[in-house]
Amino acid sequence: MKISSTFRTVRTGLYVSGLLLSSTSQAGLVDIFAFSSYFSPDNTNVYVDTPLDNYGIGYSDIPYEFVTSFTSALDSDNYGTLQWQIKNNSGSSFTDVHIVGVLDAVIDFYGDDDYAYNAGNSADSWEINDSYDLSGNFYYYGLALNNSVTPAFFSHGLALGFNIDEFSHGSILSFTYTLKDYGPGLHLTDNYYTDLYFDGTYQVPEPGSLLLFTTILFGASVSLRRRLKINS
Repeated sequence: MKISSTFRTVRTGLYVSGLLLSSTSQAGLVDIFAFSSYFSPDNTNVYVDTPLDNYGIGYSDIPYEFVTSFTSALDSDNYGTLQWQIKNNSGSSFTDVHIVGVLDAVIDFYGDDDYAYNAGNSADSWEINDSYDLSGNFYYYGLALNNSVTPAFFSHGLALGFNIDEFSHGSILSFTYTLKDYGPGLHLTDNYYTDLYFDGTYQVPEPGSLLLFTTILFGASVSLRRRLKINS
């Protein structure tokens, strides 16, 4: 299992002024250091796209055959939604695809009182660990999450894993992640009653479904025109 060692710095996200928090953030609120999507199209190679980080730069080593996009809709407390999409332009279909979305976050910046646990989620697998340890595990062991909690030294990595049975050419995987102050989700909290619940879902709009829908509409149109011609 490997992650590409060549990183190219790109802006893949929509950055909102004031969205990324710094050490001057108000204590007691949720601080987001980064959001990353790890992508394995074949359960062998692992790539990463980080469109959101506290430097406002972002980076990605996802191959050019796959096109990613990212939008953020977070409020001043960092609650709201993140959406990450990836389109397959490779000309090939993949049947063993794994995606892991990781939110690197703390409460009151220092995170010394933080603790986290699973309060139910919509993913196929999950893990809570130090964000750096998660990245290392992905490098050595692939995108396998162990559905467990390991206390973090500083910031918690909240990881949600999704297994995709088929990712055909031209199709888009669309992931929506929610950050809320109520569950369900991977729950990050402190001793001062600040809560973050991180959850996610995905959709796969297939090109074949769109083609079938278009064909049905075309057929109905032809049939209607024939009837009108006969009646006239």
